[in-house]
Amino acid sequence: MWGFDYAWWPPIGMMVLGIVFWTLFLGLATWAIVRWISRAQTESHPPASSATPPHADALDILRERYAKGEIDASAFEDMCARLDASAQPERPQDADRVVTRA
Repeated sequence: MWGFDYAWWPPIGMMVLGIVFWTLFLGLATWAIVRWISRAQTESHPPASSATPPHADALDILRERYAKGEIDASAFEDMCARLDASAQPERPQDADRVVTRA
């Protein structure tokens, strides 16, 4: 009607779609390359399976050694008792005495 046939829309629309397509394509390609490189570095240096994690406490290490068969049941129970005794704070000898002032 009167020469307004929206002839400008297809070229601009195609240009916008092309920019969106190439931006997404290059972003996806960059992500894939970074992921591939990081995976290759991780696989070339696997973690040591025998190493204990740094946050493992003494009781976890003791349970692990018992599970592996490195220590027997009596040694396990003895070491657990020692750990329990060392974990509890020591009471001073005079803790039962009540000091009163006159």
